[in-house]
Amino acid sequence: MLFGVANFDRQAIINNNVALLKAAKVFGVPVVLSTVETNSFSGNMWPQIQAVFPNQTPIERSSMNSWDDKNFVAAIEKCGKKKIVLAGLWTETCVAAAM
Repeated sequence: MLFGVANFDRQAIINNNVALLKAAKVFGVPVVLSTVETNSFSGNMWPQIQAVFPNQTPIERSSMNSWDDKNFVAAIEKCGKKKIVLAGLWTETCVAAAM
C-alpha cells in the first residue's frame, strides 16, 4: 500500500518503521506482524521489516480491522500485555479500525 502515499517520503516511512521494530527488539517488546490480503490487495510486507524478524511469519488477515481476525487476537493475547502499541501505514484504517 506504500504506492498510495504521496504526502510523505516513502523511504522515510520504511526507515521509521524499521527503527521502531529494531527498538522493540532491543528492549524485548513482543511484536506481532500482520498483513492484509497480500495477494489481492495490499501487497507483501516490506522486506526491510521482515529482515528485523526473519523467523516470524506475519499473520495474514482478510480484514482491515485487526480485531476481526482470530489469529491476530490470539497472538496479542499470547503476549500477555495489557497495553499495546499499534503501528500501520494508514492510521485511519490500519490503526483506528483496530481500536
